[in-house]
Amino acid sequence: MNHLKSLGRPLRNRYIALRHGVSEANELGIISCAPNDQSGFKHGLSPKGKQQAADSHISLNTLFPYASEYISRDQFFIYSSDFKRTQETAQGLCEGLGLDLEDIIVSESLRERSFGNLDLMEDDVNYERVWKADDEAKDATGGMESVESVMSVQDRSTAFIAELEEEHVDDLIVIVGHGDLLQILQTGFLGLDPREHRSLEHMSQCEFRELELK
Repeated sequence: MNHLKSLGRPLRNRYIALRHGVSEANELGIISCAPNDQSGFKHGLSPKGKQQAADSHISLNTLFPYASEYISRDQFFIYSSDFKRTQETAQGLCEGLGLDLEDIIVSESLRERSFGNLDLMEDDVNYERVWKADDEAKDATGGMESVESVMSVQDRSTAFIAELEEEHVDDLIVIVGHGDLLQILQTGFLGLDPREHRSLEHMSQCEFRELELK
């Protein structure tokens, strides 16, 4: 379910997505999506990813110069997945902006899509298999067995944004998440079938993207 369709009004806040920097799992070429100490809670950022995170405030201020106004008014918030690589990315951004790390709010709703039995397996070939199954599924609830459906990801991620819309007014909110999670979330903002997430422009590591409701 796309919970943003039922808001019935314009968004009260501005939202910017930030994908985590290059991770240890990226460099190992493996999928890391399970909430345990062998996977999502283990693989943090690589040295390159840590540098990306440390420099991310520069990109934020360059791409979105209005961000400094929200920060000065204490209307700037960072929400992050609880996986290690996203928390470290959020911490790098926070430190670069001169904010307290306690300002980062962690949520399980922003975890990467669950790839089930493919966790810790080779990433490129298996991602392609999953995305092919998404495309061939008769609806957005289908796909590869044991892998979280795109509909499930859109449901939990847009429900999270709907909750933020109840909690915040006139704030700037940065969502620090993962590749599939953020692109599926973007389909929610655009009013698209979540199976279309791969048709959107690819979101690179430590890339910012404004999320606008269509």
